[in-house]
Amino acid sequence: AVELDGELTQVWLPLYQLRHSLGDMDGAREALLRFHRSTPQSNDYWSVSQALLARLDGDHDAAIGILLDLRGRVSDERARELRLHRHLGFAYVGSCLDVARQDPASVDPAFLEEAQRYLELAVQD
Repeated sequence: AVELDGELTQVWLPLYQLRHSLGDMDGAREALLRFHRSTPQSNDYWSVSQALLARLDGDHDAAIGILLDLRGRVSDERARELRLHRHLGFAYVGSCLDVARQDPASVDPAFLEEAQRYLELAVQD
């Protein structure tokens, strides 16, 4: 449908989520890139997609920075709409896992606490 009607660009984000959940990472990346490129930079979803792309690249710390910056600029209601708490929770978990793979003892407990806090908020959302 998107190929036929360029106005349906909002379809790319759910397509990314579907492909990601099915383990089709190449398809997920392609869908997310198409969404990101078709979204104006002034749109909050542009930042969300930028953070998701960073996570796909394994740069969880960059994703956290992008998402925290966005969280500081939007209302609580908008944060729920953007699923920011979920995205932040998973980015913190990813960062902790990256560190744990190298040296489990060096995982920052504060990052684990942030992961838990944001994932708990995501459940409440």
